[in-house]
Amino acid sequence: KNTVAGVINVTTERPTNDYEALGDIRFGNYGYYQLRGTVSGPIVDDLLQVRVTAFKQKRDGYLNDPVLDEKLGSLHKWGGRIMVVSHPVNNLTFELRADLNGESNTNGQRETIATLNGNIAPFPPFNTVPPQNGTDRIVDVNTQPVAKRNIWGTSGKAEYLFDGYAFTSITAWRHYNSDYNFDQDGGPLNGFETGLQEGMDRFSQELRITSPSEGRLSWI
Repeated sequence: KNTVAGVINVTTERPTNDYEALGDIRFGNYGYYQLRGTVSGPIVDDLLQVRVTAFKQKRDGYLNDPVLDEKLGSLHKWGGRIMVVSHPVNNLTFELRADLNGESNTNGQRETIATLNGNIAPFPPFNTVPPQNGTDRIVDVNTQPVAKRNIWGTSGKAEYLFDGYAFTSITAWRHYNSDYNFDQDGGPLNGFETGLQEGMDRFSQELRITSPSEGRLSWI
């Protein structure tokens, strides 16, 4: 409420009181595959339910780098989510959530259209730099690309319903870290590279009371 440009509300699927499982597998070129799966169901009927989802996505590199003797542009991501819901007594609900999302790849490296070479500076060491072609899927960088990121979090929610009012407590913790580094001169020389390392931890605690939905006035 009271937002300037609106709000995006993402609601994940909740655990079910009936057993279910679903998933899919996808394949593509350059060794690409993606696996996704979900299982859901009761641990104790009408009292404790759980839902678990996981995925993995991977693809080989498609850029040839004769300097590093590797294929760059690879893709590797993985993640998962778990949600546990408990109803110990009437009108009281506990929810526990946890999620993880990670990646470690060389997907950020791009082909070079032009760089400083012997055509521009006809003397060492620039005359050793081969000419570049932005469409041949060949790069000559001498720095191993790094693109790593990990995001995970957990939260606990307790909600009690009384006489139409909802009393809610949400406790959450989020963690984020990333490491990026790429060769920006586009050639085999030790010109320049750029990188960025970031990290963040965030804790939050929310307490709220929600009024009954009936009536001309509602409030949180």
